[in-house]
Amino acid sequence: PNGHSIGFWRDVNRTVEEIAVFSRRDAESYRKFNAIMTSLWETVAPYMQGHPTRLAPRTVVAMVKAAARGRSHLAEANRMMLSSPGAVIEEWFESDELRAAMACYSVSALASLDAPGSGIVMSMMAVKHRWGLRRPVGGAGAYTTALAANIARNGGEVRTSSPVASVILDGDRAVGVRLESGEEGRAEAVIATVDPWTLGMKWLPEGSLPEKAYRQLRGMSVIGNNIALFKRDVAVRARPELVGGRTDELIGSTMLLAPSLEYVRA
Repeated sequence: PNGHSIGFWRDVNRTVEEIAVFSRRDAESYRKFNAIMTSLWETVAPYMQGHPTRLAPRTVVAMVKAAARGRSHLAEANRMMLSSPGAVIEEWFESDELRAAMACYSVSALASLDAPGSGIVMSMMAVKHRWGLRRPVGGAGAYTTALAANIARNGGEVRTSSPVASVILDGDRAVGVRLESGEEGRAEAVIATVDPWTLGMKWLPEGSLPEKAYRQLRGMSVIGNNIALFKRDVAVRARPELVGGRTDELIGSTMLLAPSLEYVRA
């Protein structure tokens, strides 16, 4: 309400300086927190960029080297991942301003602040500092537009408003999809980017997965909370001016608004 703000920049040192305005202790805690989470992501990132069950030797080597470099941090990172964002925030930070900022960021992942096992969302701050963020020129829609254009240039076809009813199997191999309209499409490869529950429980024929996989899917929820989202576009006569100044510096950023941890939790 009074216009105070914390800018989270790609440069972690610049971010720490902003936090220090409110709490020097929190600033140093954030620096340590970021180092722990960076070690975590440097260890797991090679795995996430390769085949999930057939690890390439170079992937194993990269993970082992990263784990060796960050071995003093990984146990603490694992403990925080298994905790909840709210518990991590209350343990690590003391100023209302930083607590509010971290809490507001955390619930953007569609999980309760107090959901155990969701503490990993806190590590995404380190990803932003380590690797940065990118936005397509023209907005998020420009990215999918570019993908569709690339497919068309290579002779492909993009279909929309064509709900899938099931995946067609030939033995244990996916060979196509059947639409709700009854139309079938065959291909040498079928790639599904939906959640595992929809693929395994709705689209694949019953009995096509091992029983162990069905047990895991039955216990899985797609979004297991009551958080809802809405999007609203607002037309204004002129560029808004931020209370407290910093308009030129911050107006193009993603802004998270909250006065306190308790406000976000409620």
